Amino acid sequence: MSGESPCIGICEIADGYCIGCGRSEEQIFGETDSAPGDEEGVAEQVRRVVGGEAEASDD
Repeated sequence: MSGESPCIGICEIADGYCIGCGRSEEQIFGETDSAPGDEEGVAEQVRRVVGGEAEASDD
C-alpha cells in the first residue's frame, strides 16, 4: 500500500469491485502503466463507485 493508492488493506472483490477501496478489478489488476498524473482521474472514478467524497491529499 502506497500513499498514492486508495487501498485500505481490505482486499476482497465482490461483484467486480473491491469492498475496501471501491476500485474495479480492471483498475487493480489491469494495465499498470497509466499516464503520469492520472491518479486524480482514478480517484474520481473510485469516489463515484463508492458514493462518498474522499478528501484529496496534497502530498
